[in-house]
Amino acid sequence: MDEKFNALCIRAVPYRDNDIMLTLFTLEKGLVSAMVRGAKKQGAKLKFCTQLFCFAQYVVAEKSSRRTVIEATEVDSFYGISADIDKYYSALSVVEFIRGILKDEILAYDLFLLTIKALKNINEGLVSPYALLVKFFVEAIDISGYGVDFNKCGVCGHAINNRVFFDFNDCLFKCENCTDEFAVEMRFSTYTFLKKVKRLPIDHLKTDTYLKDMGAEALNQNCLNAIKFLDFYIRDKVGLNLKTNQSIIEMLKA
Repeated sequence: MDEKFNALCIRAVPYRDNDIMLTLFTLEKGLVSAMVRGAKKQGAKLKFCTQLFCFAQYVVAEKSSRRTVIEATEVDSFYGISADIDKYYSALSVVEFIRGILKDEILAYDLFLLTIKALKNINEGLVSPYALLVKFFVEAIDISGYGVDFNKCGVCGHAINNRVFFDFNDCLFKCENCTDEFAVEMRFSTYTFLKKVKRLPIDHLKTDTYLKDMGAEALNQNCLNAIKFLDFYIRDKVGLNLKTNQSIIEMLKA
C-alpha cells in the first residue's frame, strides 16, 4: 500500500550508481527514509525532490521494509535559501537540529510546523535569518522538552531588570539577588533579546518594531551572542553538537 507524506527533504545521500537515499521529515510520521531510484540520471523526473529543503508531497511505496519514492508534488523549493550564504547556513542549522533531535518514525507535529515556518521566513528574507534561527532554537528546545523560562528569576520568581545570570545545572535564569557560584553572568542585552524573540510569533518577527529599530550592527551582535548561548545550551543539555553553528558564529564575528 502506498503512503503519502507531506515532507521536507533534510538529507540526500548518493546510493549505488544512480539512486539517492533521502531522509524526510514528515508531518505524518516524523523522520522517514526513502529511496529515489535513478535520481542521478540526466532528466530524472524526481530529481527535484532530492534537493535539500525541498518541501513536497511524497508518494512512497514500501517493499521488503524499504521505501521508494514513486511520485512527488512540490509545495515549495525554498529556492532563495540556496542563493544566499546567511540564509543557507541558518536553514542548514535548522535541519541539522532536526536530524539530531528526532528518532525515526516518531511523530513531531509541532516541530514540523515550526520548521516549515522557519524555512519559509528565512527564504522570504524580510528579517535577519540569524534572528529567525534564534527564534527556531528557543521554540524547538521548548517543544523538545528542554525549554527555559526567560520571563523571570527561577529562584524568587520576580522579573529580572538589571544583571542576569544563568545556572546551567538547574537550567534557569537568576537575578542579581539570587545568584550563586553555580550561575554565570551573561549580557543583559542578550537576555532581553532572547526574551523578546521568544515572546514573538515567528511570523511576526518581520514586522515587529523591536528588531526593525535595532539597526544591523546591534542586531548582528545580539544574534551572535544569542546563538553562542543557545549553541552551548544545546550541546550541554540537549546533547547535540551542531557543526553549522560554529561556522555561523565565525561569520557573525567577521
